[in-house]
Amino acid sequence: MTFPPVEQRTVRPGQDPTREQESMDKSAASSVPELRSLLLAVLQLGKTMQTTLAANLESSVGISLAEVDVLDLLNDAPDGRLHRGEIEERLLISNVEATQLLDSLEERGLVRRRRDPHDPHQLVEITDDGRDMAIAVIPILNYSLKEDIGRRLSADQVTAVTADLTEMLRELGVSDAAITRSWQQASPQSGYW
Repeated sequence: MTFPPVEQRTVRPGQDPTREQESMDKSAASSVPELRSLLLAVLQLGKTMQTTLAANLESSVGISLAEVDVLDLLNDAPDGRLHRGEIEERLLISNVEATQLLDSLEERGLVRRRRDPHDPHQLVEITDDGRDMAIAVIPILNYSLKEDIGRRLSADQVTAVTADLTEMLRELGVSDAAITRSWQQASPQSGYW
């Protein structure tokens, strides 16, 4: 496979060519093996943290991280309801994955599914038990974050890493709206994390 030289790279639609050049200038300081190592380290860190968090949730309250994501979305939604398709879109999950998650949550009485009388799409609604569960997981999530990240990085380091990753997402073409939505879903105001 052949790639064009860096100088001939195309700028993505809506991307500032000046930022593209700055990005190329920054990357010139790192070798491909270093960049590959960084990517693998970030991916491994994410996977390791997800695995640890999932194990803590499962052993503490018997719920998966994916189920927590669904409950959190519903808990923050107007009237505690969302169309099933919105859940799939926001969590980037397939129809099959959504069915499995919703079946599990509904069997435990944490959500209810119903038809919207004005729309053919299925509505998913959080129950009182689901709200209680969404609240019960907060201390577990907070503890995991403090243990896995907080005791290893200073507040300044967290701010710097977050800013750098956000800038990388922008340079990769992720919209500010998508970035903001991700950060809002994980913000202290949402009650999650």
